[in-house]
Amino acid sequence: MELDEMVRLNELYDAYAELLSSRQRAMAEDYLKLNLSFSEIAETYGITRQSVFLTLNHVFEKLEDFEEKVGYIKKCREYEEKLKSFKED
Repeated sequence: MELDEMVRLNELYDAYAELLSSRQRAMAEDYLKLNLSFSEIAETYGITRQSVFLTLNHVFEKLEDFEEKVGYIKKCREYEEKLKSFKED
């Protein structure tokens, strides 16, 4: 996974983690924050690597869907740009 994609997923996770189930949140945190591999996560939860892969893909799709519907990160970026323009004036 490329760095830009990891940064984006971390932003989404930080914004919308509370909307995930506790298990989804824990697995996403293991992957995104603790940088654990699929194998390490699978071992922790007693599931297959394939299950981890599918679960995390589902989680990341949900996070993108939340952003598409709510637009929290987009709004934050817009506000940051407005603040920068005020500071420059």
